[in-house]
Amino acid sequence: MKNIILILPLLSVYSQCAFCQSAQPNTTKVLFRLYDDNDFLNINLRGTDKAYTNGLKLDIFYVKNTSKLPFQNRFLNTKNKQFHHVHGWSLSQMMFTPNDLSKTEYQANDYSYAGALTVSHSITTYNLNGKSSFETEMTLGIRGSPAMSETVQKFVHRMIRDEIPQGWHHQLQIRPLLNANFIFEKQIANHNGVIDILGGTELSAGTMLNALSVYPVLRCGLMNPYFNGVISQFSTVESSTGRRKLQFYFFIKPKISFIFSNALLQGRITDSGEGKNVTKTKHDINNFMADVNYGLTFVFQQFAISYTQKPTTAYLKGLQGHNVGNISLYYSW
Repeated sequence: MKNIILILPLLSVYSQCAFCQSAQPNTTKVLFRLYDDNDFLNINLRGTDKAYTNGLKLDIFYVKNTSKLPFQNRFLNTKNKQFHHVHGWSLSQMMFTPNDLSKTEYQANDYSYAGALTVSHSITTYNLNGKSSFETEMTLGIRGSPAMSETVQKFVHRMIRDEIPQGWHHQLQIRPLLNANFIFEKQIANHNGVIDILGGTELSAGTMLNALSVYPVLRCGLMNPYFNGVISQFSTVESSTGRRKLQFYFFIKPKISFIFSNALLQGRITDSGEGKNVTKTKHDINNFMADVNYGLTFVFQQFAISYTQKPTTAYLKGLQGHNVGNISLYYSW
């Protein structure tokens, strides 16, 4: 309840910013992304179905330079007007499972079954001259059986003839999710446009995740400028020097996080067999975490694909670290 009270003023400010517009024409550039995290996509190509096992997301991003966002513009000092706003909508589903899917009983010494279904709206302001960006994102969703994680995982496992999970009746209880996320990024160095280094910090607050993270990002290769925006990073763009039809670059993003709470790791479980509440895993959340994302991105005209590895330290104390892979497909118009 405290988290909800704290987040209400943020929702008010966000809604006012998101719908303020001027009479100028809109930019129509659009990017669609299909995003899939899965432990089967790790570098060993061996599915484990343990801990964070799958994350599926559909995104659409579009440029909307007519939006007036006083807070973001003031934060980035955008008086020179060399900036633009990218709006985004996302629908995502995440799931956690224990290592042994064959057990029907509650597994107190492992990760709990948990799933979430969320919808998010983001606005990212890019300061082209200042080489910086600021993103605000509001997320609304549900944890528990309405997220349909059990249905999706069982369907996929039947399709690929994999082991059917037997313990979803022990998943974390139904809980509404409401979160605000803020990300600031700034360029640190750039060498001839082929090596790019930036730093970032991310703050999440709400009923889903409360965390603070810091990270650098290194990109190396044939690529568009980072602060031209997310659409430019994964599509062909027009520029004063002509049309870049091809991008191919390596990226790495190590991150350190302090986790205050995570609703997909903490909570209570209803034992459907006994009809009573039982406490989740006895392991406490790991407040300090480290992870790294690294991979390759290939862009040709309107199409793009990226492959990423995401090793991380353990989410809960006393349990194992984990690694998932990601494949994302992009199409712009």
